[in-house]
Amino acid sequence: MEKNTVIIPARLLLLALLVSLVLAVGCSRTPTDAKLTSDVQSQLRSDQSITNKDQITVQASGGVITLSGTVASDAERSLAGIDAGKVAGVKTVVNNLQSAPPVVAQTPPPVEEAPAVAPTPTPAPEKKEHKRAKPNAGRSNDQDQAPPPAAPVVAQNEPPAQQAAPPPPPPPPPVQKVTIPDGTQLAVRLVEALDSGRNHGGDVFHGTLAQPIVVGDKVVIPANSDVTGQVTDAKDAGHFSGNSSLALKLTTLTVNGKTYQISTEEFSQQGKGRGKNTAAKVGGGAAVGALIGGLIGGGKGAAIGAGVGAGGGTAAQGVTKGQQVTLASESIVNFKLSDSLTVTPVGHHNRNADSNGNGAGNGNGSNGNGNVSQSNDQP
Repeated sequence: MEKNTVIIPARLLLLALLVSLVLAVGCSRTPTDAKLTSDVQSQLRSDQSITNKDQITVQASGGVITLSGTVASDAERSLAGIDAGKVAGVKTVVNNLQSAPPVVAQTPPPVEEAPAVAPTPTPAPEKKEHKRAKPNAGRSNDQDQAPPPAAPVVAQNEPPAQQAAPPPPPPPPPVQKVTIPDGTQLAVRLVEALDSGRNHGGDVFHGTLAQPIVVGDKVVIPANSDVTGQVTDAKDAGHFSGNSSLALKLTTLTVNGKTYQISTEEFSQQGKGRGKNTAAKVGGGAAVGALIGGLIGGGKGAAIGAGVGAGGGTAAQGVTKGQQVTLASESIVNFKLSDSLTVTPVGHHNRNADSNGNGAGNGNGSNGNGNVSQSNDQP
């Protein structure tokens, strides 16, 4: 009787070691932040289109990559975000890169020369003539007086002639409207985060264009123009089985104070469910329980252990939902126009402008910035 009492604790210790081994194997697949940082840096260095690789800083935290620093242009900023999103294990890329504005040399204004002043001529000295009186008995002895000298002519400085005012500039040509065809892709950067477990159908979300809309070779809608959209469907992840889902569409596009009603195809994304995964884990729990029960009590112990292991696996999965669909703030979501859109072309975006395009400041949409990419890879 005392011998059996010593053997039972040793087998319980073996059970604890097996459970710890199963948990350790399940959690060892997630890449570390250092590994993600190194992989993203290698991906950026391999892209020959990015010139300022040394000025890009990469930080990783739980699968979220943050890019910061300065690049030469908005195009390089967008490429850096896309390259980071390609790395396996990256969930979200937050692109804080800034594009350096071009340096414009300023030409000093020409120096105007003062008009030359004509010198004032010096008057000639007066000459006095003395006449001798001629002795003549029949004439007066008065001397003939010379006429007074003429006054000198002094040149006067005339004011410079005023230059004629330049002619007014010609009126601008009439603005021609452009039609954006259906099927055009709109890359939208989300302002707020969206989550299938928190949002509901009918919720309104906001964003900005990550890239300009180009028709032919002309920009008709600049980057950073404001858009609004609507959540058309949001399903929470259920217990045991059932996938979460999130569906979105755009409704309006605003540029320089003018708002257009737009129609896009629906963007949808589904999360991973727990159906097959739950069955596998419950079966695995039963197998481990049977092995431990066989070690403890033979055939009867195997049956008891299988029941206990299966019950433990079911309880653990019963309280764990499936994966939610989450779109972080600054994520890039791509939509397609389902109907064509006729707009007045605009070269830059100014949020302070009114509906006629008039407003303070020169809100240049090309300085936005760039892109933030969203990867669907999960650890």
